[in-house]
Amino acid sequence: VVRDPNPTPDQVDAYIRMARAIEGAIAYYTCYTNITKALQIVYDPLETPTAGAWASGQINFGADRQYMTVRVAMHEIAHTVGMGTLAQ
Repeated sequence: VVRDPNPTPDQVDAYIRMARAIEGAIAYYTCYTNITKALQIVYDPLETPTAGAWASGQINFGADRQYMTVRVAMHEIAHTVGMGTLAQ
């Protein structure tokens, strides 16, 4: 998780929730697949309304905490490896 060096209470809460979501998702992917991908997790409450991901490995979460879940993290990780985003 990319962290601000002087986080606000909102950022601290978001970092904790995002880390839990990503760690849970990675646990599932590690158990059931051999997918490897370097991820960069970013809290972006101004530009990201829910969550979004790119093939570069960056995953952004917005301010809405209902999207900081394992299910959403798994969905976004899938995008980083090309599911639903690349023709291949």
